[in-house]
Amino acid sequence: MSKLAGVKGIHEIAIVLNESNNMDNHVAKQLAGQLSLLSDSGNRVRDWQQVQPMLATIISQMGASNAVILIIFVSAMGFGIVNVMLMSVFERTRELGMLMAIGMVKGKVFSLIIMESTLLGVTGATIGLLASLMLVTLLGHTGIPLGSMAQGLGAFGVDTTLYPTVSANEYVAVFVTVVLVSILASLYPARQILKQRPVDAMSHKH
Repeated sequence: MSKLAGVKGIHEIAIVLNESNNMDNHVAKQLAGQLSLLSDSGNRVRDWQQVQPMLATIISQMGASNAVILIIFVSAMGFGIVNVMLMSVFERTRELGMLMAIGMVKGKVFSLIIMESTLLGVTGATIGLLASLMLVTLLGHTGIPLGSMAQGLGAFGVDTTLYPTVSANEYVAVFVTVVLVSILASLYPARQILKQRPVDAMSHKH
């Protein structure tokens, strides 16, 4: 291949970093500084973003698309929790009305509903994150083959087998988001039950 291309010697050295992508520019500057000390000034140092600008653009836009998808999922989850909590509160309207009638302050009834929704969110988030962790760990070893798109990915210099990874910060962010949405989703059902008088709540029929 070198004879056909008419290339003699080494024409390219590729360095794969084990650190995060934020180290690319720093390492490139260090290498460029070392090459400037050499007599051959024709050598250049380029990071992967300069070699594959289209791929770098696609990756930079993934953050916005992921944020939109996360907002859609969180909104759907919020409406689902509101529906569940409304059913749970309305089915126990008489019991909650009885608690208020015997002297339980509305603030504690409100806290009871909030705690129930929070427990629902914490339980769901924990189960979901554990399942996600196991799946990502499995796929991180086996990989996701993309053989049908090999030709298109090869043009971008991307391997046809992907090994997904999720950072701990992303897991924490998802957990906190789910819990906060659960708490916010319980505000409307709690307000609906607190608007009723204890007598009206006790006479409520399922």
